[in-house]
Order: sequence, then structure tokens, then C-alpha cells
Amino acid sequence: MNGIQSIKHIPHVLLGLAILALGATSASAQQTLVQYGTANTTSLAPAVVDPSVTASNLGAGSGLGLNTGSTFNFNSWNITSTSFENALAADDVWTWDFSVADPNALVDLATLDIRLDRSTQGPDDFEIRASINGGASTSILIGDFAGGSVGVNYLGVDLSSLAGLTFGDSVRFTLAAWNATSALGTFDLETITFPGGTDGLTIRGNVSVIPEPSTTLLFALGLGGLASIRRREANVQR
Repeated sequence: MNGIQSIKHIPHVLLGLAILALGATSASAQQTLVQYGTANTTSLAPAVVDPSVTASNLGAGSGLGLNTGSTFNFNSWNITSTSFENALAADDVWTWDFSVADPNALVDLATLDIRLDRSTQGPDDFEIRASINGGASTSILIGDFAGGSVGVNYLGVDLSSLAGLTFGDSVRFTLAAWNATSALGTFDLETITFPGGTDGLTIRGNVSVIPEPSTTLLFALGLGGLASIRRREANVQR
């Protein structure tokens, strides 16, 4: 094999190294990051937490009273509240948080699934907002029961605006509900798989591995070497 033929084989090796380095950053398939079931409590622990994150309990605001039953179910919703801001001021909210715990992880949120129910006098409207690291909140889901009192599944709610999360980043979700007609009216979290499911509220996303500096260097060297060889080949062929 002469020198020119040897050179021609080098780009394939360098390209392979570059692709291998780039592959280290590829995302895994979409996965469940946090999932809550339901229970008759004011502070509901998550049923599933991905190792790349930590998650808080799902908690109810001080303006609410725990209703009886087997679900995360509350009464005492302020009957004068007619907006998210009113409900927030009355502390008629549910909140939950999670943080990226893996220093090598890049987390992109994808979807939220939740099942909610109300009694005939419970809040008819609700909204879920999210904020990253205590910043401005983003509206995630707005719901209107239109007077109905049957549980509703909200599936595949888009969370793609909550992307690029790295170690130490945190997200807080706030659900506020309003337009109740009686303090006895209730609003609760049910499971999509009933009975016995753990899928009352599920957040899914993609977790990628942030490459080590040595991997990034390998990728850069591979591409740089490939470009150099291509230029050398072009000069030899002239």
C-alpha cells in the first residue's frame, strides 16, 4: 500500500472517532422523570423518581381543606376567586418541584399527563404554570370543566419550553383553581389507571449525558484531522 492509499484510509478512522465522541451526547428515549399517584393527604410523595432528578412532595396550599375519600382531594376553594392570580393570592394551589441531581445530565422536559376531577360545586377552571429557578412562570395547561363533574384526562401536555436543564436547575409547577360555587365543593387528583394506578400526574422527558472534556476534545480533534487529511488529498491529486 503506497502513501496515498494509506492516507485515504485515515479519514475513515478519524470520522469514526468523531462519531463515537458525538454519540456520547445522544439522548435516551423519552422516559418518566417524576410520577405521583393519589392518596388522601395534604403532602403526596412521588411514586416514581428518575435517578437524574430529585422531586418534592405534591403539596396543597394553606387555603385548602383536606376532603374525605381516597384521593388527593380538597375543599374550601375560595368562591370569590375568578382567576389564577386570585387563587394564588388565596393560596388555593397545589405545588410540586423537581431539580436536576446528576452533574452529567442534560434534561429536556417533554410532556405532562394528569387526571383531575371536581364536584358540581368545586372549581370549574384551573391553570398549571411552571417556572425555572424561580424565574417568570410559563402557562402549561388551562382547563375548563364547563360545569361537568366527571374526571378528565389531560394527556401529552407540551413541556418542550422547559428544556436545557442542567445540574442544580429546578422547576416549580403550580396548579391554581377557581370559580367554585361553594366552599364545600371539591377538586381532586385521580389516577388515569383506576383503581390502583400510580399515574395521577406524570412528567416525561429526555435525559442526555453531557460529555466529559476529553470526549469533546476527541470530537474536535477528529473533525480537525479529517479536514486536514481532505486538504492533503486534494493537494496530492493536483
